[in-house]
Amino acid sequence: MAYFIGDYRILTPLEVFKLYMTATNIHSKTEFMLYVSTGMRYNEGGYVLDNCDAVDFDRRVIHFKSNKKWDRELIWKDRDINMSYWDMINVYNFMSVNINHKINPAYSNLTRNMYNWANACGMGSKGVGARCLRKTRFVWLLKAFPEYEDAVRQSMDYDPVKNAALRMNDDEISLYKTIQFTEKEIKLIKSLLYGWSGANE
Repeated sequence: MAYFIGDYRILTPLEVFKLYMTATNIHSKTEFMLYVSTGMRYNEGGYVLDNCDAVDFDRRVIHFKSNKKWDRELIWKDRDINMSYWDMINVYNFMSVNINHKINPAYSNLTRNMYNWANACGMGSKGVGARCLRKTRFVWLLKAFPEYEDAVRQSMDYDPVKNAALRMNDDEISLYKTIQFTEKEIKLIKSLLYGWSGANE
């Protein structure tokens, strides 16, 4: 069963693995998993390569600072991006593979890759793309850590009031909570998010 919020697909862990296994380029694979594991916006992706010292592997946190390189108006918040043990492996792999290969964090590139991978693995490309990874991350965290909703919002920089003021078409948080994963899917999500550092606050 496929899950959607509006036009955007919310991926299950098995769908994430399918897309990853279909990709043939190691740079594309690790970039894809970076977004799955951090929920960063598509144009924030190069941050960890430019700021390696902002990644705290012991605490499983990326200390993100907004910058005018991509956010000219400095609209988005400085924040701690909390991660699980599995997430940190994906961030480490991304840094190891790409440290001398500066990525071009272009929305169209990631979306095009995911579209092609989804069709190639028979998953269907409806609703896949860079934006769906951020939404997927948000849903996973809310399902795995409902008691830490405030920490989830902070880590994801989710602010519906600010988004409304900017006339951005972001969904109400209630829509993220309506996704009804199966029991097996939720167990797998929780296992992947084991040790998520936001739950330690």
